[in-house]
Amino acid sequence: MRAVDNSGPRRDIHNYLDDRRRFAQLLPEPRLTMRTMAQRSSGAFPAAALEWLAPAVTGRVLAVGKPSASVAAASATEPGQIVMVDRSPAAVRAACHRYPSFHGVSAAPDALPFLPCSFAEVVVAQGMHRLAPESTLAEFARVLAPGGRLAVLYTCLLYTSRCV
Repeated sequence: MRAVDNSGPRRDIHNYLDDRRRFAQLLPEPRLTMRTMAQRSSGAFPAAALEWLAPAVTGRVLAVGKPSASVAAASATEPGQIVMVDRSPAAVRAACHRYPSFHGVSAAPDALPFLPCSFAEVVVAQGMHRLAPESTLAEFARVLAPGGRLAVLYTCLLYTSRCV
């Protein structure tokens, strides 16, 4: 007869799954999942979170990617100072339709068609992982004015009992 050892990695995986199931039972009904959050989401961060994460800025704001539009709209103090850039012309049209004061440009974030020092802020919400870091960050640095800032925002939902 062979002895069974449950202390190895396999047991750790089962413990993790059990913890995850127990934590999921603590969530209020209906259960929040990434899918239901995306369906309910307006795409905007709460106003207090935006003020803390990306305080208002005077000057031109570059919103990179469609998810960045709501953040840029909240952080710009002057209308008409927001430029929306995305690889997809459809995403640019959708953002400019929702925010009529935006100027839309369809371009790759690693080859921006703007002069150096053109923006006071570059906003990237929920999309930095889709960009080539070296070339994109160099391009952001090129278009940012001296003293300008790069705002990178992410949200995530954790389902582990170790966080509770």
